[in-house]
Amino acid sequence: MLDITNKALFEPHLNTHFTITVQGGGSIETELIKIESWDREVTEGFSLVFKGPKEPVVRHSTLQIEHPQLGQFEMYLGPVSTLEPNGTLYQAVVNKLKTN
Repeated sequence: MLDITNKALFEPHLNTHFTITVQGGGSIETELIKIESWDREVTEGFSLVFKGPKEPVVRHSTLQIEHPQLGQFEMYLGPVSTLEPNGTLYQAVVNKLKTN
């Protein structure tokens, strides 16, 4: 099983395509365009930003995602900008407590 809470899993796949299954059937093609991380006193995490088509806009939900090398996994994500001229931006956020 993939550890989708590990940023290093996604880093080699920046600027590659991911397929997201849309609620009610069908799918959209997206591209992982940005990975941001943070390290705070008590928590650490990262976000993944995907660019997808202008329509349809997928609502915030836990969605099935597929990548040619990573396979299938589920992740909670949703739209963060529908103002892009050529698409919609989606973001998934992973935030976890630091272990001592």
